[in-house]
Amino acid sequence: MAPKTDARQITTDDVKRFLAWRKSKGCDPRTTLYTDRVILHNFFSKLKLDNPVKEVPRLPRFRKKPVAYADSELKKFFAACDAWEKAFFALALSSGLRRGELKTLHWSDLDIARKRVYVTAKPEYQFTPKDWEERSVPLTREVAQLMKKHPTWMVVRLFSPRGAASRIIVFFMTGARPLPSGPD
Repeated sequence: MAPKTDARQITTDDVKRFLAWRKSKGCDPRTTLYTDRVILHNFFSKLKLDNPVKEVPRLPRFRKKPVAYADSELKKFFAACDAWEKAFFALALSSGLRRGELKTLHWSDLDIARKRVYVTAKPEYQFTPKDWEERSVPLTREVAQLMKKHPTWMVVRLFSPRGAASRIIVFFMTGARPLPSGPD
């Protein structure tokens, strides 16, 4: 079927087929498809056109219950961690930072003295915080101390697009693993 070039030609069946196609590609109906429907609805409403999304049944908005670990489970988990993992997971657990926020965290985003971590946009990584919300998050005293001890030598030789060496990423990873431990 050829794409339609005029938004007024889009029907309810077109919207349903689009959402079914997105679902067939693995999009989660609880999040992505719900959001797609909302965006399409707002798009047609702003154009002041007959809104084909009105006839598409609303998708229920589900929220996953967060997993809560017992203190004993966390103690066992952290006992099995090396120093890098301990710093990474303690910061993630205590701050609630998202994956992209942790992956692009710079040393300049950490204020150990004030026990704060700053979430900022990182255009060089095409990273923008969720909802474009730059913010600061408090650190516990324990996590601040872990971060203070976190070895900066693990941030070895990143190269910027211009080739200048940089030591800025806190938790640099290659693939799914941290860089090998130990300075050269």
